[in-house]
Amino acid sequence: MKYPSEQLRWVRACALGFTSAALAVAGHGIGGGNLEPALIALAFAASVLGAYGWLRTERTLLPIVAWVLTVQVLMHVTLAAGHAHQQSSAMLVAHAASALVLAGFLRFGEARVFAVARRRYLRWVIAVRLALAGRKPVARRPLPWSVRRVAALAGGLWMVPAERGPPVVACC
Repeated sequence: MKYPSEQLRWVRACALGFTSAALAVAGHGIGGGNLEPALIALAFAASVLGAYGWLRTERTLLPIVAWVLTVQVLMHVTLAAGHAHQQSSAMLVAHAASALVLAGFLRFGEARVFAVARRRYLRWVIAVRLALAGRKPVARRPLPWSVRRVAALAGGLWMVPAERGPPVVACC
């Protein structure tokens, strides 16, 4: 599915590019590496621009893992240039494990964004079809008070929309 908004594509690119690069920078800094601000800013910009070009469509977990690992390797090589340091298996495991965790979070966010986009698009299609057929949309039943209360307490991404009800049958 093509993404509906160019502005949201930039938001996704910033989230993917910035977090991928920030993970490598944080690991390099924790490992005692030299952090040059100009080099880091250039790496962040390159990562975000690369992500923007790559995020034309929704990405699944495996491509996101590949992206984050690629950025990890490129950032590691870039930040380690000119600095002698010892490679260790613990460092490689830390890079891989942190990249997998980050990719999981990024995929979860990607799935939520596209679920909202698909839901809005389908609502629009149903409304247009009903309007062309001269029919009005079916009123939705609100959720019971107890379900709305639990959803409100849960908040955030887990919140159930209050207007949720049975699906509207399309006429055409």
